[in-house]
Amino acid sequence: MIKNITPLNLVEVREFAVDIGKESKKGKEEAEEDSSNAKKIVQFAKKFSKLKKEEAEKLKKEVNALGILKIKPIYLEKVVEILPKDADDVRKIFTDVNLDQNEISQIIEVVKKYI
Repeated sequence: MIKNITPLNLVEVREFAVDIGKESKKGKEEAEEDSSNAKKIVQFAKKFSKLKKEEAEKLKKEVNALGILKIKPIYLEKVVEILPKDADDVRKIFTDVNLDQNEISQIIEVVKKYI
């Protein structure tokens, strides 16, 4: 049963997968399968995540601090994952939101600290 839906970035997915691999309380075969899947997820996340956990959290806080109400949690996680370098990258994340040039510039300036 799904209790809630929370967007995660790859850093958080990696942490979650590690926890799943450790906490499996199922039968031996199911636990091994969970562990195997968790290892694959961790490998994928390590390969493609660009920031460490602390940096990702700091970036999220800084982007939130901009006070741009159009930034939904899912967009925030995508900013952390993709680390947009220019206005086109930002627009690709915010496909159904119309950000003005000032808002785009603010996001890029914050992200530049982490690239």
